[in-house]
Amino acid sequence: MAGVIGGNVAGWISDLFFQSRRAPAAGGLYALLTVGIVLMIFTLGGTTNQVGWVGKNEQVLKKDDIILEVAGTGDLADWPAVSKAFACIPAICEGEGVVWDVENCLCTSSPKRTAENLVVSDGTIKLLVERNGEKVELSMNDPLKVGRAGDSRRLSAGPVLTLTPFFMGVLMFLISLGVIGTHGLLSGTATMDFGGRKGAATAVGMIDGFVYLGTAVQSISLGYLTTKNWHYWPFFLLPFAILGFVLLLRIWNAKPGKK
Repeated sequence: MAGVIGGNVAGWISDLFFQSRRAPAAGGLYALLTVGIVLMIFTLGGTTNQVGWVGKNEQVLKKDDIILEVAGTGDLADWPAVSKAFACIPAICEGEGVVWDVENCLCTSSPKRTAENLVVSDGTIKLLVERNGEKVELSMNDPLKVGRAGDSRRLSAGPVLTLTPFFMGVLMFLISLGVIGTHGLLSGTATMDFGGRKGAATAVGMIDGFVYLGTAVQSISLGYLTTKNWHYWPFFLLPFAILGFVLLLRIWNAKPGKK
């Protein structure tokens, strides 16, 4: 929906209000991107150690449980701490050369760090939770008592968030509108305007090439940053939105000539 609206509205605004100048319309979309990304910083929020939902096969934890300890590990202030405590219980690793990586908490043949005499899981995981105002000890079957290379342990539940995701959803729609509208103007319309009959294919190819180059850089960079903390996400995007707007200033008054 954002793609359909973004591309059509951007072209309509360019022709109706800016005499077919593409830069002002695209600049407005970059401004929308910048504002949306800045607002993202305040809508990402955080997590708690309270269970917000459980998987359909989860029979031990219940919604609204507050997880206090996992296998003796306490001070679990938020969900990343809960997930780490759950994931980092050593498992028996099968396969030649496959060992438990104590840093990444998984079975692997190329560990970053190993340890001797690890106390591996006995098949059950002890939990201490607060349920209906009372502390309750629970015993959960270990989903990863024995693992192969690449296997890690995940909790079939999710947290209560500190902020509603509704605002983030609205911002994602607006940001998607800006991204796809800008792409439509610059990669589609502007390349035809300024490339002409003979150079249109080259212009489109160059613009699209940089689009996919950006996608490649983003996939690697955000893949790394978001594993550390999702709050890095908007800070990574913001410089590109500002740079796009600044570069458009150079062609702000450019219009396609008659060819």
